[in-house]
Amino acid sequence: MNQIEAYWLGFLYADGTLRKPDKRRQKSFRRICLELSSKDRDHIDLFLMDFDPSRHHNIRYKKRRNKTNEAAITTISINKLKFISENNWDLFHVGNSAVLDALSNIEFIHWLRGFIDGDGSIKFKRINKRRPLTPTLVIFSPHQAILAYIGRRINEIINISSNTVKKHVNIYKINWSGTRARDILRYVYNNAKRWLDRKYKDFLICNNFISIFEKVGDLS
Repeated sequence: MNQIEAYWLGFLYADGTLRKPDKRRQKSFRRICLELSSKDRDHIDLFLMDFDPSRHHNIRYKKRRNKTNEAAITTISINKLKFISENNWDLFHVGNSAVLDALSNIEFIHWLRGFIDGDGSIKFKRINKRRPLTPTLVIFSPHQAILAYIGRRINEIINISSNTVKKHVNIYKINWSGTRARDILRYVYNNAKRWLDRKYKDFLICNNFISIFEKVGDLS
């Protein structure tokens, strides 16, 4: 699996939906639906150009409930995505983290970047009133086991420990803050070929923010 395939596998695991075959068509395959905010339309364009360039304009829009912007939507036949196993997809989405064991460390890092782009958040929060705003990386999932696996694998590859997986409303989250968040983001975004533009910009802000405070010795 190359870097681009590993990235999209992580992104689709986070934000994709696998639909049933169209019974009206012969030899119909299950289709993956990718639905993003219309402001991320360029990312859908990139996905289609990577795997189905003849249909890269096949994007439709719909209004989203309680949202100010529309959703951009596309679908693609799973047989065009040779790096995705239907069985592994189904296992992952019921919380079976063992499907990620087949990824090498390099593949996992690219997969992780895709998963962060889909279900991650890079924010700034004040942990202590006497401290400056601190960058925080949070990853969300409906499955506690998936997040626990991600935390362990990051620790094995980058030697950065994570906090305990916690309940967040009706899903789960795992987080890192300060230089730990920065170092993980550096590891997954540096020398990358694919990323979601707004998440990459968040990474750059995080990286520059910490570098400034490290110079003055005000952030560890």
